[in-house]
Amino acid sequence: MGEFRIDSHPVFGMAPEKRVAFYFNGQRLEGIDGEPLGVSLMAHGIRIMRYDRITGEPRGIFCGIGHCYECRVTVGTTRDVRSCLTPTREGIRVFTQDGWGQRINDSSSHPGQDSEPDEPGIP
Repeated sequence: MGEFRIDSHPVFGMAPEKRVAFYFNGQRLEGIDGEPLGVSLMAHGIRIMRYDRITGEPRGIFCGIGHCYECRVTVGTTRDVRSCLTPTREGIRVFTQDGWGQRINDSSSHPGQDSEPDEPGIP
């Protein structure tokens, strides 16, 4: 799976896990079913989840508990989804966002990929 994942812990041992496939910008990745999307992405070394609307600077997980909204991604056609709170599920399609909540499309061809997000973003 991801090279940054802790596979065993000296105190907690290994938790039972179900590995699932999901997609980030069209790239097939593996995560653990139910863990936050942000954790699954970070386990693969992916730290940039969106770009700031004013400065264009990259953003990613900051607080990890849903308060700061820095880790927003687009999931399917729903934009401004907090990756630190959203569980990883089989087949979920996740995209980096630009500063205005628009999905930054990947180059592969997946059904519905070219549609625009239909829900309002969080300023």
